[in-house]
Amino acid sequence: TSPESAQALLQLALSKEFEEKESAALEYYARISKDFPGTDASEKAAGATRRLQSEGRTIDFRGRTIKGEPFDLSKLAGRPVVIQYWATWCDACKQDMKLLRQLQAKYQAAGLTIVGVNVDSTREDALGYLKENPAPWIHLYEDGGLDSSGLAKQLGVQTLPLMMLIDASGKVVSNNIYAASLEAEIAKIAKAPKAPATQPRK
Repeated sequence: TSPESAQALLQLALSKEFEEKESAALEYYARISKDFPGTDASEKAAGATRRLQSEGRTIDFRGRTIKGEPFDLSKLAGRPVVIQYWATWCDACKQDMKLLRQLQAKYQAAGLTIVGVNVDSTREDALGYLKENPAPWIHLYEDGGLDSSGLAKQLGVQTLPLMMLIDASGKVVSNNIYAASLEAEIAKIAKAPKAPATQPRK
């Protein structure tokens, strides 16, 4: 019943996620929710369960932008969306952001929208990085960092990098997509506007 036991179970669940054994991970998360109700670990486990079970479903995801404005994922209905959790200490995340800039430009006509979720310990760290390395899309932030921010708990994010892909109907296509697969999956769901039909010559 100790907090250390809850953390150990979270690590076991995460290791099963890395092994792509989602059913085993879900069993550990369910055990945490049952045995440690009302704890941070339980909230993380509930969020991770939501994320792992989200493919093919819509998710309720809300927060505040780094500037303090309210955000609701449902307001982006009709557009494909990439959610990227990132931090200034995550080199892989920063590499992924370079790719996201390219994809944002390439699929602009299809309405591709990127939502960054920063999990740095301080807002100033994130703002300082974005000032030097512009990433022109929505960025969410909440105090607490990766360990305890509500944004991390909502989807049970314990480690970085992590990206999710959502189609224009609001349904999750992938609950943890890798950069190498991202463009191919976006191409499948992004519908560029059709060119007007040409009139036959008379």
